[in-house]
Parts: sequence; structure tokens; C-alpha cells
Amino acid sequence: MNWKQQLYEYETKKDWKSAIAYAEQITKDYPEDVDVWLSVIYLLFNCILEESYDIINPNELTSSLLRYFQFSYKKFKNNPEYLFFVGTLGHVAEWLFGYSETDFATKMIKHGLELEPNNRLLMWEYEMTKINNNLSEEKNSLALQRAREIEKEILHKDSPEVKWLLSKGALGRYILDIQLGLSAYDKNLRDEVLGLDK
Repeated sequence: MNWKQQLYEYETKKDWKSAIAYAEQITKDYPEDVDVWLSVIYLLFNCILEESYDIINPNELTSSLLRYFQFSYKKFKNNPEYLFFVGTLGHVAEWLFGYSETDFATKMIKHGLELEPNNRLLMWEYEMTKINNNLSEEKNSLALQRAREIEKEILHKDSPEVKWLLSKGALGRYILDIQLGLSAYDKNLRDEVLGLDK
């Protein structure tokens, strides 16, 4: 079993103590693997915001997340994949990354787009950052329309973006299901894209 499968197994069983201990180990074993750092950041993000962490101190989780983010950002600040995922998570809970505003996340997405201007996931997130960002109602509407058009291009089972996101484990599924609004679409499409129709 590789590290992704092991971590995903802990996550699906909601064995958070083991997952967090394992996360610490894999960052040491694979210090140059961006997927490791992204998976660990998401694990902590998810534990803090979504899961019952009565067995884990929330302040320790938050400190760990901030530490992992600060360390990994130095390594991967020019990696579009890292910028997409952390920028997207940063728009949800910027305070977990040590910021009081989402400007840092928007800057990460913009930088990712400069590096990969044809990346539809970065384009989608960039349009989403414009919405309700002190823009006029017309500009908000236009940004939302563009974001929805990109979503429609991305959300089908043969999409390279969907396949890529699914290869990212729990983090990729989170982006698909929550951030891209997959659960708001047709349930059959959701099940097909996430492989739940088998």
C-alpha cells in the first residue's frame, strides 16, 4: 500500500490520530513531493473545519496546519498545483493559513494562472475569487457566469480535470464535491463522476 492509499484509509475510517501521526511521517519520508504536503494540509484543514476532533487539541491542529503551510509554501510557491489547492482552501478559511483576508489566496491563484494560463481549474477559481469582492453587481454576475461555464466544461467523467482531481484522494474529492458544486448538480452525474455508480 502506498502512502496515498494508507492516508486515505485512515481518513475514510475517521482515524484522525493515526492519520495525523502518519502525515508527520510522510512529510519526512517524501519532503519534495507536493502531493504529500497538499494531502497533509487538507487533512488538518478537514479535521479543524469538518470533523469531530474531541480526541485532538484544536489549537495543536491549527498550529500544525500553519507550520506545514509556511514550510511548504517556501518550497512550492511556484508550483501551479500547490497554488491551486492551497489558494482554493485559503478562500474557504484564510485564518487557518495565518491571514485575515483572502487576498493571499487570490494572489496564489493569480500567480498559478501566470504559470499555467490555460489551466481551467485555476481559471475557475480565479473567476470565483472575483465574486463579492467589492465588484459591481454586473461584474459579479459576469464572473459567476464565466465560473459556471468553466464548471460545465470540467464536470463530466471523461474530463482530464476530474480524473486528475480524483487521483488526489480526499482533497480532490473535496474540490469536486464541495468547491465545484458537484453535489448541486444532477445526482446521477455526481455519482458517475465520483465513481459511486458502480
